[in-house]
Amino acid sequence: MRPTRLHLKPCMFPREPYKGKTRKLVLAFDVGTTFSGVSYCILDPGEVPVIRGVSRYPAQEQVGGDSKIPSILYYDLQGVVRAVGAEALQERIIEQAEDEGWVKLEWWKLHLRAEHLSSSHIREDDIPSLPQGKSAVQVLADFMRYLFQCARTYIEESHLNLWRSVENSIEFVLTHPNGWEGPQQQQIRRAAELAAVSDFPVEEEVQSGNQGVVIVDAGGGTIDLSAYSMKLSPTSFEEIAPAECCLQGSVFVTRRAQDLLKNKLSGSSYSSPEMIAQMTNIFDKTTKLRFRKPDEPSYIKFGTTRDKDMMYDIRSGQLKLAGQHIAGLFEPSVIAIIEAFEQQKRAASTPVNFVFLVGGFAASDWLFARLQAYFQPLGISFCRPDSHVNKAVADGAVSFYIDHLVSSRVARATYGVEIYTPFNPHDPEHQARQHTRFFDAAGDPSIPNQFASILLKGSVFVTRRAHDLLKNKLSGSNYSSPEMIAQMTGIFDKTTKLRFRKADEPSYVKFGTIRDKDLKYGIRSGQLKLAGQDIAGLFEPSVKTIIEAFEQQKRVASTPVNTDSDNDMKFVFLVGGFAASDWLFARLQEYFQPLGIGFCRPDGHVNKAVADGAVSFYIDHLVLSRVARATYGVEIYTPFSPHDPEHQARQHTRFIDAAGDPSIPNQFASILLKGTQVSELREFRQSFDFIQNSGCVVGHAVDIMCYKGNLQEPKWLDVDRSSFSTLCMIYPDLSELLQTAHPRQSASDQSDYYVLNIEVIFLFGLTELKAQGVEMRLLVIQEDASAKENDRPLEKNKSRRTDNQCDGGKEHQD
Repeated sequence: MRPTRLHLKPCMFPREPYKGKTRKLVLAFDVGTTFSGVSYCILDPGEVPVIRGVSRYPAQEQVGGDSKIPSILYYDLQGVVRAVGAEALQERIIEQAEDEGWVKLEWWKLHLRAEHLSSSHIREDDIPSLPQGKSAVQVLADFMRYLFQCARTYIEESHLNLWRSVENSIEFVLTHPNGWEGPQQQQIRRAAELAAVSDFPVEEEVQSGNQGVVIVDAGGGTIDLSAYSMKLSPTSFEEIAPAECCLQGSVFVTRRAQDLLKNKLSGSSYSSPEMIAQMTNIFDKTTKLRFRKPDEPSYIKFGTTRDKDMMYDIRSGQLKLAGQHIAGLFEPSVIAIIEAFEQQKRAASTPVNFVFLVGGFAASDWLFARLQAYFQPLGISFCRPDSHVNKAVADGAVSFYIDHLVSSRVARATYGVEIYTPFNPHDPEHQARQHTRFFDAAGDPSIPNQFASILLKGSVFVTRRAHDLLKNKLSGSNYSSPEMIAQMTGIFDKTTKLRFRKADEPSYVKFGTIRDKDLKYGIRSGQLKLAGQDIAGLFEPSVKTIIEAFEQQKRVASTPVNTDSDNDMKFVFLVGGFAASDWLFARLQEYFQPLGIGFCRPDGHVNKAVADGAVSFYIDHLVLSRVARATYGVEIYTPFSPHDPEHQARQHTRFIDAAGDPSIPNQFASILLKGTQVSELREFRQSFDFIQNSGCVVGHAVDIMCYKGNLQEPKWLDVDRSSFSTLCMIYPDLSELLQTAHPRQSASDQSDYYVLNIEVIFLFGLTELKAQGVEMRLLVIQEDASAKENDRPLEKNKSRRTDNQCDGGKEHQD
């Protein structure tokens, strides 16, 4: 079979321009069990929509388009949220949480899981208990509120003065696992309502015309400032001041941190060059990026829980540093940027209105905050653009080549040639240099050494299994405490799990300092050695689950997922945060390739696939049809038939209905069968005669039920009863109908009853019930009031009323 190459592009179809009349913002929340993210799209009339991701969050170490935050919250003893996301991982938060007894919540989303999903592999102690007085819905609301605040801040910083134009026109798209159904969707909706994500202040409008713009490219070594006059229609830039460059990039902050650490730890047992280098490196990757407030301490987490020296502010492997000291490390860089900007502002031919901060150093929240404090009083808008600010130079170089947006530049030096001119006895400059006078070839007295200017200057379960592996491996060692195991498990989750690639090579968990050593347990220089086969075993249950789920889908798929035809190759795409694992990809590739199935990880940010896909779902409507994952219908009864074997077997349940007829209850009428392919607007409907006594008509409700068992077309509720559940109840408004309707009289006791002809309609669509599988509408048709009892039409399906009592007290659920 010919090899198949699949080239994926960021957008595999030509997206149409937005046809709406006003600007709108679409926000999609992907709240995951371990990590969460937000994607968004600004819908401008006539513009092609672009899906973007929120790639910057408070206290976040990794900044980029694929960034997400951990789904972690801290609550204090009063149930107040104290820290969320990456902020909950800060050392000062962890220390304060221990001191004040805060409750840490991880994996809390599993409290919302659907009951029908297999969860035998989840232990009770896997899911932390919720704080007293807090429900899972309330926790979700707290987390969603935080995500919205982060998204708003990010959009404000990335898109100048946009918020006011969209704050009252935001569409929220809330995602959930595809196994979740109506009850879980209702919980998500309720959480969104509790989060109250729309009550925020507004911003100023953007000005029109030519604007002065300064780009501050804050990199590792240098900080470069470029000033332009920006014209929006058509888009063009003209340089208005000479570029400025200063050697005060982020590496110099790290350099100053090294000196701070050497001085602070001098005389301690942590003062060796190796220890200082290790701490400096950790500062560079974590502390420097997280730092936000000079009035709060910062930490360098370098060792294990056993590393302690209170004299030098070391506790549980963490070195405590005063926030003012950290702020001082940044100050020379801040001053250099301000001085360079002032120089450009003085030289600029157009007033500066906007300043954009880009480059890797722009990821620092403190650098952004310090510069914002300088620019705001000047009335200058200051922001960090979205996308990859640390790729601004490379991306800008490509744009320079293909777009040619910069129409003019300002020379940063003066260019020209050396000349001489005729001697002028009245020119003071010539008089001062008359000793250099000479006669040129024409015989004229001249002055040399002059310059003529030409141009002037201007997956959590792999981790759970790893926890057990570490616990068993280190049992009996000095590293077996719960705190040490938890620390190593956390490091495994963030590093070892993602790096693992080969089962025949060892893997390492780097958890301590160069002094941590125990060769008996595979520990050397602060690293725990683990056999590759053991790591591979942690992944295997997940691999098997994926393969089994794929096999199940392949069996029921209406279109073959694999084929021998070269012209009909099918594909499987691996996305999500777990897709970053090279080992998971390699193991699944081993399975799919022999089947002739193309298997790949798309480029772009696979761990943002849910949030990005949610936005695409809203704006593109690419999914034309869905497959019902359960059988939907209603509970009914029918007239008793003494010749029907099924009725004979259930004759002990026989009852007399309101019309006086012997009937058999506990029957199920299917309206939409499992596996049926349906489009967004295709309706499934069926009519029923519901017979009710006069006292029950007003409160009549229709139970919509679903069946998730293996029967192809279930008919009886007492067969595989555990697979039936009530999806929701519908209460039709019959008040107007009853004003003109006339009751009938029962053949058995002459009591009044009504016959309601009801049509139940299921509709797949875009709302939570539609996305899950059904939307119900109820049509109530009045029967001819002049009809007599004997004129009643041949029995259709009847309602489930098995006695003359009314159901009451049930919650109304649309």
